[in-house]
Amino acid sequence: RAVRMGQHTWLLLATIITELLVIVKWSRGLFTEPMPGKIKVFLSTLAVLLVLYPTVAFGVPAARKYLLRHKKKTKVQ
Repeated sequence: RAVRMGQHTWLLLATIITELLVIVKWSRGLFTEPMPGKIKVFLSTLAVLLVLYPTVAFGVPAARKYLLRHKKKTKVQ
């Protein structure tokens, strides 16, 4: 069974990427002082957790099921 992303997911990704490009383009020179270290650490931790949680919660169990199913098929044949 194939898992596909729906139309709304692609639209959401396109919107986020477009917004990021606009922010990067138009925010140059807007902030004259560098970002405080504590905020950099917080945002970096948040970004890592935002990627890590879905990977562990959804990717690892799906991969485990796939590998177990694949091992059973090779033993039968």
